[in-house]
Amino acid sequence: MGVLDVFNWQGLSVAPGNTIFDVAPSWSRLDNAGGGLRVHEVSIRRGRQSEFESHEAGTLTAKFHDRGGDVDPTNVDWISRPMAFAVRNPVTGTWHPRYRGAVDDHAYSLPRPGFVKGDVTIACVDAIDYFANFELAPGLAGDVPPALSEGYVFYEDTAVTGPQIRIEQAYADCGWPSGLSSTFTGNVNLLETKYSPGDSILAVIRDAADAEIPGVGQHFVDKYGVACFHGRNARFDPATTAATATHWDYNDWSAPFFGPPFVVTRSRRIVRNQAMCYPQNIAQAERVNQVVVDAASIAQHGGRSWSAENLIVKEGITSGLTGPEECLTYANYIVSNYAASVARPASITFRALRPTDVRGAALWEFVTQVDIADTITVSRSHPGGGGVSGTYFVEGLSETWRPGVLDLDTGYPFLEMTLDLSPTTYWTTEPELP
Repeated sequence: MGVLDVFNWQGLSVAPGNTIFDVAPSWSRLDNAGGGLRVHEVSIRRGRQSEFESHEAGTLTAKFHDRGGDVDPTNVDWISRPMAFAVRNPVTGTWHPRYRGAVDDHAYSLPRPGFVKGDVTIACVDAIDYFANFELAPGLAGDVPPALSEGYVFYEDTAVTGPQIRIEQAYADCGWPSGLSSTFTGNVNLLETKYSPGDSILAVIRDAADAEIPGVGQHFVDKYGVACFHGRNARFDPATTAATATHWDYNDWSAPFFGPPFVVTRSRRIVRNQAMCYPQNIAQAERVNQVVVDAASIAQHGGRSWSAENLIVKEGITSGLTGPEECLTYANYIVSNYAASVARPASITFRALRPTDVRGAALWEFVTQVDIADTITVSRSHPGGGGVSGTYFVEGLSETWRPGVLDLDTGYPFLEMTLDLSPTTYWTTEPELP
């Protein structure tokens, strides 16, 4: 399925007659409904702040002025119904998706009795929230457990197929549609894994993604509302990986005009100079062989640790390494890249420009299409001769949109978008043994 096959909405839209499992719902637009209803603001947060975190559930919050009670929750029940948001590029007139999820909370506020205008707030969450709240139950998920594992949820080890098979199995176990998922191939096979009843299906997915290297193997929901697993190749060679992917709207951007706040940090919090990583079932005595250190960095910064314990890595597919050897390359990769402190943009902010501005075409193309896992080249000099110049991965996005006139079809909207970034220099050399 191509990336545009699941994009069929404009503006802020809801699908009252569909469920989150419908790939192509029948959308009803809200921002151009007219009458006493007006969408005041749409705010979106997706992704993560740094590469050491997991991607949390993406959220959308829509605020309305509602004079006629059109979206009053006592008149409509939209809980769990699909809601999506797309914006129009005011330079080209083309529409682009920014979010798809499900209505999670719907509130109505009437300032005082007899007041003619109510304020409505709708909060949405994306598929990660669904996975986090879907609990495993014996017999309803996983494979047939072996003797002495009855009562648990058991997933058999993978052979030559990698983490994508485990993730696709998890999607099937929780009823998530294949048309709203995209799983790239991985580079490791997985060990058999046992989960307790009540663990979430998200734990299964994240364990499989982390086997690719925690933080580098990613599981996130993109701007189309598609649950995505990206293996390590999407970081080490994104252009080649995207060229053969069936669903990755990857872009390598040169940053158009951006303004304050532009925050650059050099922080000890990002330093990692001693790392330990090992798979499940390794003998305790062998753990000492799974540690990598950088003595010079420790002498300068003190010990700054990273650990990934009990990964479900069985063996490397592309490397041919054993599980312990594969995990040791992960520890070596972390120390090799993070032992030194590096100045990096912590965040970068973009705001709306008039479409006729000489910078307008580049700005609007960027803000309407940028997404998690895109790359962006940023260059800015600082007073005194400093500055930054490099290419960065987009880890997270926060964006706020307000219609400029009455809807998103007219004029151009107010916009403030902030990106969380990480340097691509961390992903120039694939993991190897120390």
